[in-house]
Amino acid sequence: MHRPHVVMPGQIDKEMESAIVDTYPGSGEKTIPLTAENWQTITDGMAAVTTTGTAAPAHLEGIDFAGKTGTAQVMGHEALAKTGKGHNTIPNAWFVGMVPRRNPDIVVAVLWEHGNWGNNSAKLASQIINAFVTKQRTRDGNLKIAETPAPAKPETPVKTDTPAPATDRGAGTL
Repeated sequence: MHRPHVVMPGQIDKEMESAIVDTYPGSGEKTIPLTAENWQTITDGMAAVTTTGTAAPAHLEGIDFAGKTGTAQVMGHEALAKTGKGHNTIPNAWFVGMVPRRNPDIVVAVLWEHGNWGNNSAKLASQIINAFVTKQRTRDGNLKIAETPAPAKPETPVKTDTPAPATDRGAGTL
């Protein structure tokens, strides 16, 4: 397996860039036309994933959160049937999410090795998204942090006429 790298334009020379495109067909700069109507359909579907779909447990009320879950097997069904089905056979879980869905300010990708289901990764991503949105709202003055009062002091237990339960202090107990 190759280790992925992020390479920004201008970081590699033209000869190396040409070698990458030749070695890995389909890589390189591509433009795929996408109408606004199609983008809306796609992002509406992604928003449904976080409200009623596979990532519903990661839903964030009041945040236009959209995403896609995924589960990737670590081995084929035939090989899996021959194993003891230990931890290393549990599928990888992934989730990619964005906020807001139409023109995202943040995109989060979570890959959880042996995470089992994509909604597990979605729960982690939602915590990151929630922290980001809360920080943005606080910074922009759109969110007032509530001052929470100190917890109430515990009340004194009320005395009753009910006798305390009997305890067993028989032989052999300490």
